[in-house]
Amino acid sequence: MSRRNGEPELRRDPTAPDYRESHLRLGDSYDQTLADLPFDTYMTNQEADILRRVIPSLFGSRAPSYLDFACGTGRITEIVRPLAGRAYGIDVSESMVRRARERVPDADFHVIDITRAPSPVPSVELVTSFRFFGNAGDSLRHEALEAIRAQLHPGGYLILNAHRNPRSIASLLRHARRLDVPETLSHQTMRRMLRDHGFVVTHVFGIAGWTILDRLVTREVLESSGAVVAERFSRHAIPAWLCPDAVFVTQKRG
Repeated sequence: MSRRNGEPELRRDPTAPDYRESHLRLGDSYDQTLADLPFDTYMTNQEADILRRVIPSLFGSRAPSYLDFACGTGRITEIVRPLAGRAYGIDVSESMVRRARERVPDADFHVIDITRAPSPVPSVELVTSFRFFGNAGDSLRHEALEAIRAQLHPGGYLILNAHRNPRSIASLLRHARRLDVPETLSHQTMRRMLRDHGFVVTHVFGIAGWTILDRLVTREVLESSGAVVAERFSRHAIPAWLCPDAVFVTQKRG
């Protein structure tokens, strides 16, 4: 499996019944694993930049209340917490939530699967979900969107990412070279699922559309001044559906 879209330790056993089980014992290692993968670190930094720009534009200053769905170790919760009045996080992994509580002590975290049990969190105006939909199976994606919709106030916002785009330039080139293409979630599929569950896509921000070759995803290149310039071009000139990662800003209808 290619490492450019990361998380090789999270490879799903084809016999495993559910993606929910893949992170249960990874709380102590997950952050370090992402930090060791240059492209994952780069995606995290770009996602953080987008969130810090977008959320104030949606709410004027801070979102009144916020939930990080499948919060993991609190990586995204930590970014959004200063931009929200009340902050919550939920995940099925006790080990991940333990780390999240250490990382963001003023957020309220719960170990629960709200696709299967009532949510302990009140309705919120903002939900984020990162590194979940690209990894989850199709049925779990639908279950998660239904649970998130129930969690949101009417007109509330869901911001999520899709980092396994099989139609990115990089993936298409790897496919042409008959290399492994583990990406599973196209923008077309993501948009269709969101629409089916009552969400309107208002903005999509592409990330790293310029990283079309493996030699461009080394730490040296990704941390260079040239990457800063290339990312500005990618964000504004390369269509998001050609990028390996993208942030979707969506709003609940009704």
